[in-house]
Amino acid sequence: MLPDADAISCVRELLRPLRCFQHTYLVVEVTANAKAKRVKQHWSNATNIPHPRIELIPTPSPSGHTRYWYGNAHLKITRDSYKKAEQPLWEAVRFAAFMAMLVLGLCGDDNSE
Repeated sequence: MLPDADAISCVRELLRPLRCFQHTYLVVEVTANAKAKRVKQHWSNATNIPHPRIELIPTPSPSGHTRYWYGNAHLKITRDSYKKAEQPLWEAVRFAAFMAMLVLGLCGDDNSE
């Protein structure tokens, strides 16, 4: 399942108290004929991420299409360039979220009653 604007906004709000809010980027996979301004406007309105922090890249899909006209979005959290292979800030956030879910019992067996 691809992240939607609501999920991205929720994650960004979790980052605000961690002071990671300004380190978020939105990378959007789009079709070759996508209207860049329209796509950026959609995601900016939906997530409050400013246009300069939204980057459009061609979709790696063999068909060249995305599920929606506004593309497939991926939230990147980093202090440095999000294009680097190492993302220490994002890895720390993911680990912290996993540990919180583990402690709260949200990662248990789905068959438990």
